Amino acid sequence: MIKELPNWKYDYFISQLHRTAYKKHESFIINSLLHDVRLLDLKPSTQHYVKRNDDSGQYALLDLYYPQINFAIEIDEPHHNEVQDSKRQAEVEKKISADFRRIVIKEGNILQQVEALKAALLAKADQIKSASQWKEWEEPKNVDIHELKGMFKHALFVKIKGEIHPEHLMGRQTGFWKLAPWRRERVNKTVVVHDGVITRMFEDIEWVQASDKKKWGYRGKEITEGDLIGTRVYGWTWQQTVTYSKDVDAGLSIAQQQEAKYYEGESEA
Repeated sequence: MIKELPNWKYDYFISQLHRTAYKKHESFIINSLLHDVRLLDLKPSTQHYVKRNDDSGQYALLDLYYPQINFAIEIDEPHHNEVQDSKRQAEVEKKISADFRRIVIKEGNILQQVEALKAALLAKADQIKSASQWKEWEEPKNVDIHELKGMFKHALFVKIKGEIHPEHLMGRQTGFWKLAPWRRERVNKTVVVHDGVITRMFEDIEWVQASDKKKWGYRGKEITEGDLIGTRVYGWTWQQTVTYSKDVDAGLSIAQQQEAKYYEGESEA
């Protein structure tokens, strides 16, 4: 009997595949992994964000990452620069200390490479389970935005909407917004809510100022652990595109809070 795929996992897979829709080699390989019934309990993170170790403010995007087993996968397309790829891999391995595997397109034998990769994923999952360290991938919950704001500390929530081309998606998720400075300096975590669903979370936030000097974006460490990714958020019906955890305004005067709302162009929640 074929193992059934729950609707919520199907929706999650589709959202992850959208991130690589414009990369034909990645799409082929990742589709093969997501269609394998033996791997349906592994939660994938495509285009996984990793902040670089240097001071450039740049980041790397892993083609695929499995947080439950700390396993990173890169798909080397034919035009890739091998020296740059090796340097980038060394940086990423140092940053996240993950098992790291590559699919090298120009070597051919793609199906054999994919099957070897699947075997490695299954072996790592078995190893984690044998050590009683396995964390099940749970179905996302529905959470009211006001409840969500109480669940986090020092957090910025950003809302984006609509179909976004994968090539521009990360840019929309990480900037830019008008943020009151006395709020921004209290934030060390961000939560991206796209069309009512939590799609990404980041911590260890570093702020990046836009060229107009009026808006801010950020760089950070992507969070994939836990069950909040995929959570459906309701109740965010007012017009502002940013809001904060309840503690961010704690201690601010009424005048500062009102000035922040004016500065950020908020409507009342």
